[in-house]
Amino acid sequence: ALLDIKGNEKIMDAGCGNGEDLLKLRREYKHTGELYGLDISETMINHAKKSDKKAKTKIQFIKRDITKLEFPNESFDIVILKHVLHNIQNYKKAIKECHRVLKTGGKLVVAVNGRKTMLVLRRLRPVIAKLLNKNFFIDSDLYINIENIDKHLEPIFKKIKKIKFKSSVYLKNSKPYLDHLDSGKDFWEVNDTEWQKIMTFSKEYFNEILRRKGAIKDYVIVGLALAQKS
Repeated sequence: ALLDIKGNEKIMDAGCGNGEDLLKLRREYKHTGELYGLDISETMINHAKKSDKKAKTKIQFIKRDITKLEFPNESFDIVILKHVLHNIQNYKKAIKECHRVLKTGGKLVVAVNGRKTMLVLRRLRPVIAKLLNKNFFIDSDLYINIENIDKHLEPIFKKIKKIKFKSSVYLKNSKPYLDHLDSGKDFWEVNDTEWQKIMTFSKEYFNEILRRKGAIKDYVIVGLALAQKS
């Protein structure tokens, strides 16, 4: 509704994960335009390709770094960045690349977290970094979020509209948070053995919360920003 999609636009989902949004757009909304799904995670792209092969939707799923898009200028009518910028260290370059490949008058929709979202999970990030002997850990929610996203978009986009949502989390098991954490494995640049140790540690971290409090209580604050290329 925000994007006023007609059904034949050329769309890129940058950071598409398992491709479910594009697959839904093709199957349920009968979108006929060219659809491209990009993700840096080979695991996610393989999931997307497998689903697409079953559905036979002819969506192009490509493993690619969003900060280095290999598309000509003004290639797309719509670019989607759904919960991906907070996982990119050089998110400013990613925004510029998305602007470059958008057609004049094209639209960008960005989904980002709030500044104070999923705090239970975020407290785990510096612990993981320490266990992996890394000086840097991904926590860009502090630097790019729904509260300040317009400041990052305003230099190159116009007509920016924002919508903010807040919901409570009450989990009786740790699987949703563990799945969320596991989806970001590639960003930590570790091998499978190291990551398995992190996942085992994280499971115990969440289970200890469950033992003490009976549930994982948290907040999810997210927002959408819609911008247009002038």
